[in-house]
Amino acid sequence: MRKGKLALEIHGKRIGVIGLGRSGIAVTRFLLAGGAHVLATDAKPLEKLRPEVKLFEDEDVELKLGDKAYEGIERCDLVVTSPGVPPDSVPLTRAREAGIPVIGEIELAFHFSPCPLIAITGTKGKTTTASLLGAMLAAADIPAVVAGNIGYPLISAVTEVTEAHLIVAEVSSFQLETIRQFRPHVAVWLNIAEDHMNRYQTMETYATIKQRLFANQEEKDFAIFNADDAEVLRRSAAFKGRRVGFSLHRAVDQGIFINGKEQIQSAIRHRQGIICSRRAIRLPGEHNVANALAASAAALVVGCPIEAIAETLRNFSGVPHRLEVVGEVNGVLFVNDSQATIPFAVMAALKSLERPIHLIAGGQSKLQEDDTFAELGRLIAERCLSLTCIGEVAEAIAEASSRRGMKEVYFADTLEQATREAFARARPGEVVLLSPACASFDMFRDYEHRGEVFKATVRAIGEEVAGTPGCDALLPDEA
Repeated sequence: MRKGKLALEIHGKRIGVIGLGRSGIAVTRFLLAGGAHVLATDAKPLEKLRPEVKLFEDEDVELKLGDKAYEGIERCDLVVTSPGVPPDSVPLTRAREAGIPVIGEIELAFHFSPCPLIAITGTKGKTTTASLLGAMLAAADIPAVVAGNIGYPLISAVTEVTEAHLIVAEVSSFQLETIRQFRPHVAVWLNIAEDHMNRYQTMETYATIKQRLFANQEEKDFAIFNADDAEVLRRSAAFKGRRVGFSLHRAVDQGIFINGKEQIQSAIRHRQGIICSRRAIRLPGEHNVANALAASAAALVVGCPIEAIAETLRNFSGVPHRLEVVGEVNGVLFVNDSQATIPFAVMAALKSLERPIHLIAGGQSKLQEDDTFAELGRLIAERCLSLTCIGEVAEAIAEASSRRGMKEVYFADTLEQATREAFARARPGEVVLLSPACASFDMFRDYEHRGEVFKATVRAIGEEVAGTPGCDALLPDEA
């Protein structure tokens, strides 16, 4: 446990774990290894949970599932909740009424981490920025692990690092709801846009939760923020750590920016200099340039050499399901942006692609306002040749786009059908883009499942075309 933290005792304690997804399973294993008596609970029955949960039946874990979920939670010394569990849910309310402390996985991990944390939050760009920063540190031979909301639980990373490591953590608003002492040495806020309104109701509440990332920082810590985002900039005045801004549009006294020569320039104290040309960044889109600035700033303040940062920016091509190039068939490019689950992210994708676009969008809306898709509809009408709508809000996206002048609007019952029909309409030099603007849960397990279905359909199209005389299919695995 690092100095300055209040002790969190788990040995011999009865600790409740609420939610047995990836995070809850990792927490349960960590607590067992630390000598805790674990009550592991989930509202789903055993057959609906990951196979690893069944293994707990043979270990010193009290499992309460389905109809029996959360029985005995009032007798726990501590409750560790999964981020997907709403704070006003029955088990958490019951625990708090009984005076039991409730924390999340990242708070637990913080107490037991032997090394400093770099935590990244924002509405969009977290995974790309965390992965990019991890690549920069690797290029500089700085030992680091990328974890958190990216898919590898932070509590699992804690068990594999030493004091010489850094942990780069992608942190969501859901995870920040339950922090108490969580304090990253470097905190990064990428942006703020409307999201998760079914949980927070107002943007003010959502932004305030995001700002909690900086609440426990001290003067020796670093607070990196987007100086181009008006709300983030306004809230940055309250940060207690050393403030480091990043901007695409203006010079920043203590920070990193694009200068008049279209170069990435650092004005961070003791780390000044030119990193590389903006055009050298391999990731597409202005939003990814902002992500690159944020990652570069974080890398600089922890001692990463400029040369390693520049090398990474020139070579890093992105992460799965985020403007991921799937392949090209008969001159038509397929791009998987399944992670774009709100209109803000789709608009960034539409602005980043230079080819004419055949967009596939729709699913389960994460927002609540009637005009949720109004601004997106305007950009679709400007940038897209065709729009194919799927899922629960297909009609809403179609109506918002048609109202703005979009003529070529189609509907499909499945993603496979949408992909094939968009390809049939496309011509060489154009792109079929999956960028849904919605969550995936009406049709898929998650956005990753949706992206994999899209990629599998593209591969099937490629194989069919490859067997047709005069046709050509080039997928990344073949390039």
